[in-house]
Amino acid sequence: MRALISFGTNSTRLLIAERSDTRWIPVRHAKRGTRLGEGIGDAGALRPEAIARTLEAAVSFAAIARACGAELRALATSAMRRASNAAALTQPLATQTGARLEIVSGEDEARYSFIGALAGHGEGIAPGARVGVLDVGGGSSELAIGTTVRLERWRSFEMGAVRLTESTPLREDPPPPQALAEARERARGALAGVEEIGAGIERLICVGGTATTCAGIVTRGEREGEQADGVRISRRDPGAIAERLGPLPVAERMRTPGLPAQRADIIVGGAVLLEQAFAMLDVQEAITSIHDLLLGYITAGWR
Repeated sequence: MRALISFGTNSTRLLIAERSDTRWIPVRHAKRGTRLGEGIGDAGALRPEAIARTLEAAVSFAAIARACGAELRALATSAMRRASNAAALTQPLATQTGARLEIVSGEDEARYSFIGALAGHGEGIAPGARVGVLDVGGGSSELAIGTTVRLERWRSFEMGAVRLTESTPLREDPPPPQALAEARERARGALAGVEEIGAGIERLICVGGTATTCAGIVTRGEREGEQADGVRISRRDPGAIAERLGPLPVAERMRTPGLPAQRADIIVGGAVLLEQAFAMLDVQEAITSIHDLLLGYITAGWR
């Protein structure tokens, strides 16, 4: 049995999986909104309070993994790639949990997300069909393209829901009238080249908290969290969510069915990135998946 803790810009997650024949099967998920990348900016420093929140979650998740008898590892993504003081987390993490931490590149993040998504949703896809896996994360976004038998191309883009929110007027509460237009322009610029990477997509799978939160909102709270797996979202849905929630104060957004309170301040930024990616890729719909980077790493990155 393997247990993996993931430190993202917005949340800390745990996946425990066990081996079944030739593949790894998820048996337990856990997640906390720890906002490790809060206020980090470009090549900035992790804040002490963000480190404390993240370590608290990691210690709790490590205890769960030990109780299951699982081998434990940890990986980190965008926030730790940019952090000038990464050791402020890695050193106490090793002391308090014994977990081996790997900071993965954006390109590896894209590859593992593709592998994880197809592990969960690859059945029934024709071997030659071109599949895209899109992850709008907190600090970066990734796109990988391939078939069920071969990963062809992938790329990481240095913009995510937290980063877009903090770098545009979306950070204000409530945002001013021009905030959406500015965020959309910035998102398009940050995703430049995504259409070339994604040329020829026949099916799009969206992973990550932005996608599953949009699924929860679209289903009016009926398919939240792990239940958001496999929900279809249309090309118009992310933009409609951004238009509806963008002008509202965060406190009012929190009353939206399917929207977790800890994502209320960044969901508009995430939805804008998803909206622009859909338009630039010229896709009409996607399915959401809870099988992502973590399952991909357990399957293909664990050495």
